[in-house]
Amino acid sequence: MKTPHELRLMLQESYELSIQARREAAEHRRYYEGDQLPPDVLAVLQSRSQPIQWENTYKEIGNKILGYKATARKQLKVGGRQRNDADIARLLTDICLSIPDSTEYDSHKKLCDEDLMITGQGVMEITLNVLEGRDLEGRAEKEILGYHVPFEESFTDPYAKAPDYSDARYFHRPRWMDREDLYQYFDAALVDRLTANYNYTNAWNLNEYRQKAGMKDPGRDRVLVTVSWVREWDKEKREMKIRWYIWSGDTILSHGDSPYSFKRIPFVVRRLYYKDGVLRGLFHDIKPIQDSINFKLLRIANLLGSVKILYESDAVDDPDAFADEYSKDDAVVGVRPGAISGGKIKEIKHGAEIQYLMQQIVDARRRAKEIAGLNDEAMGAAVNRLSGYAIEQRQNVGMIGLAQYLDASMDGEKDFYKMAISIAQDFFDAEQVLRIVEPNEKDRLVTINEIERDEYTAAVRNSDGSMKRKNILQTGRYDITLTMVPRNQGAIAERYKQNVELMKEVRALDPTGRIGLEFLPELLADVDAPSAEKMRELVAKHLEGMGDSPQAQMQEQTVQLQMQQMQAKIKELESKAMINAAKTQNILGQYGNAVEQGDEMGQAVQGEVVA
Repeated sequence: MKTPHELRLMLQESYELSIQARREAAEHRRYYEGDQLPPDVLAVLQSRSQPIQWENTYKEIGNKILGYKATARKQLKVGGRQRNDADIARLLTDICLSIPDSTEYDSHKKLCDEDLMITGQGVMEITLNVLEGRDLEGRAEKEILGYHVPFEESFTDPYAKAPDYSDARYFHRPRWMDREDLYQYFDAALVDRLTANYNYTNAWNLNEYRQKAGMKDPGRDRVLVTVSWVREWDKEKREMKIRWYIWSGDTILSHGDSPYSFKRIPFVVRRLYYKDGVLRGLFHDIKPIQDSINFKLLRIANLLGSVKILYESDAVDDPDAFADEYSKDDAVVGVRPGAISGGKIKEIKHGAEIQYLMQQIVDARRRAKEIAGLNDEAMGAAVNRLSGYAIEQRQNVGMIGLAQYLDASMDGEKDFYKMAISIAQDFFDAEQVLRIVEPNEKDRLVTINEIERDEYTAAVRNSDGSMKRKNILQTGRYDITLTMVPRNQGAIAERYKQNVELMKEVRALDPTGRIGLEFLPELLADVDAPSAEKMRELVAKHLEGMGDSPQAQMQEQTVQLQMQQMQAKIKELESKAMINAAKTQNILGQYGNAVEQGDEMGQAVQGEVVA
């Protein structure tokens, strides 16, 4: 068991080795939120009465990336390693699909993806929540939750090398909480011992990065409480164990062993770029370009509001008064006779310089998009007229530059579902109905650990008196396949035309028309009309009715009889063809013998003539 001093040293180590990454992440966060100009530049602009402006390339790129992920359709499948695991794998797939529908998982995943993009690290915590519902045997229903952990509250093991963070020795999450909230969870005597607004050392000052959360509000008693997960050696059992601690200052409020069977810390940690303590996000190389764009924009605004004039000394009476009056928008300035006609006053225009700066800004925008890995099609800024298929291909090309970011996000989600499967196998033992939303936005209900019932709806029991169940989760090894399919609407029309042509070919080969009807729902999947879903349901009901109706059976028998007659006809024609071929062969044989005899007689006659 760890002491508060040992836990504090771990937290101190994590902070000191990540301080540079935290400072850079805080700066990228400010840029993403639009706070891009330093205080000295703001002071200069204020003294000039010049409007404050910047171009938020961070936000433009970030919104496109997050929007792409939000509109993409994810396909999840759990596959068993053995053939008898197929049914359980389908059940586990349904459990994983129910997690985003029954919780706020998607909202937290979006925050995690935003952290991964800006700071270079995304963290999700997986937990098991016990619900109030009970089945007939009194077993509690459960659900799996996923929570985003902000980068500012994540203190990871800097020496962890595994991409999925499975070899980490610890994870700490400090949070400020009201003391009154702690009394409902922990012993009152321990809570009274905690020091309000406690900071570990002057060197490690959380207020530097979380000033609003760290400040002591008037009349509020807030305490910094840390939740720590630690991998430690159990001397008695001679094995590594995962333990959790809730502590503050020199007091441990609660602790215990990890309730999960997997031997890793229950946090999904994915990094975009991490090496030897250096953590970088997607905007690391874009920040200099962003600063350059902002500088040029301010420079252009300054040039537009400034005037450069060359004049000879005898052209004006008072140079200072002339400069002040001429710089005004509605200036009326008098000069000496002959000054204008004599060309003694010359205004220098900034048009060429402004045009040059604008071209540099355009080039900087292009470089920022290229570094981020986005082209105009992916950014939604292409104006050239292309077919839907061509647009889709060029969008996919634009996403190749984001492969590292998209892979990190998808791998993190796979890690989450792997741990979710392990938790479901360990704790999901009650009869429970799961709600799953299909791609066509239609709900589907799946029951796990279902209690078997007789014709009187009474529970069927085993020989030992326990209730007999089906769809029971079993332990096994499974692979998770998670793919992301972009919802590119540009190619739908072309795909729809191709499917229509395929359906025509299928119906021509199927006299019953059933195959064409079964293919029709797939064709309607590419139709965006609201009536398409209703048509799919009608087709499904019609196919279901065709399978049992006497008319369908009679039609099927008629078709089979027609096919048998056609086959018999074909065989009859083949037999006649064989007979004709045999006769032809016999006639040719006789004709060949006659020809040979004629040749022999001709040779004999020719010999006599020669003699």
